[in-house]
Amino acid sequence: MNLSKDDVEFINHQSRENQVHQYFDNIVPNDYKVGDYLIRKIMDTDDWSYHTKGKWRTVKVSPDSKANKKFKVVHIDQYGVPYCKHIKINGKLGGIICMASMNFAESRFEPDPEHMDHIILDSDEEFDPLILHKASKEDKK
Repeated sequence: MNLSKDDVEFINHQSRENQVHQYFDNIVPNDYKVGDYLIRKIMDTDDWSYHTKGKWRTVKVSPDSKANKKFKVVHIDQYGVPYCKHIKINGKLGGIICMASMNFAESRFEPDPEHMDHIILDSDEEFDPLILHKASKEDKK
């Protein structure tokens, strides 16, 4: 079957802009598991087009903090969609986010590099997602 030029343009546009395609591009390859720690990145430019490679910046605990805001995967539903909660500075979990309902042109999640280091180093200690935040608070004293 031959596709017209308009058909091909429509398909290419859908591949870039459709939220289902964005979900498969951004979530499925990561294969998140319950208990995974994540960081969130947001587009740091006025160009919000999904297919444009803009600059992403990591969301911090606060504007003057060096510590990344952390999230924890708390549920994977029957379709494989992950849900996460942000970790408050008191260590408790905040509101829940369905990762399939995000606008991937503006925001995305990635594995927390500190947690990945903790796993690679095979530490016997329990991972503390707030360790950098606690350290930066101590430095300010």
